[in-house]
Amino acid sequence: MEPNPYEAPKTQPESPSGYRVTGPASIVIAALQIAVGFTAGFSIWAATAPQEAWDANPLYSVLVLLSGLVASFARLREFYWGIVGVYLGQVVAVYLLIPIGGGTPIMPAILSVLFMGTPPAALGALIGAGLGYSIKLVRK
Repeated sequence: MEPNPYEAPKTQPESPSGYRVTGPASIVIAALQIAVGFTAGFSIWAATAPQEAWDANPLYSVLVLLSGLVASFARLREFYWGIVGVYLGQVVAVYLLIPIGGGTPIMPAILSVLFMGTPPAALGALIGAGLGYSIKLVRK
């Protein structure tokens, strides 16, 4: 049977990098991104415990930015999984490593990390995704 010349060819959409990871491999890569981000976010707080990381470390925002960059490097389409890992790692570390004493906190840890720790991680993830994409373009 000959193809119909008036019908558009049926092909899979191609990603900008030339290939797209789908199925179980995509789930494994996302899980690795979350694990790397979780480890990086947790370790920022573990290094300064029992003090809060943004009070004890003047480079807190830079470290969170680098954590997002490492967790999402070279993942243009699904870079956000690294940000989720960094956020979760920081929240768990705050609840496990920072003692609550002397009164009520100004803001719950879930919100304070969301407002202070997630924007630098998102910026780092975008930079990492862009670097990974540009490396793939140069290799072509």
